Amino acid sequence: MSIVDIGVTGWRAFWSSVTAPGAFGVYFIVLMIALLVGFAFNRAQSALSMGLRVLALLLSAIMIMGVLGVLGLNMTGLTPAINWLLEQVQAPVYIPEA
Repeated sequence: MSIVDIGVTGWRAFWSSVTAPGAFGVYFIVLMIALLVGFAFNRAQSALSMGLRVLALLLSAIMIMGVLGVLGLNMTGLTPAINWLLEQVQAPVYIPEA
């Protein structure tokens, strides 16, 4: 196996972990909580600022989760729990199970 094959395999594992249905649910929940906390402080600027900070945090989390996916850990096991939470809050979003 060449170094190019190892790199391609790692790259594919990275993106399959980052784009797992459970991972998208986590990203969505964290971003919504950040926006709600910003609006709770009663300032639109605060909400947008907090949203941008969390977006930067999510980008770093995507990188970390991608590396963990290459190592064999992924977020697909969280999909049923996230769907249960979305049912509880009656969100119009449903994450398909893999």
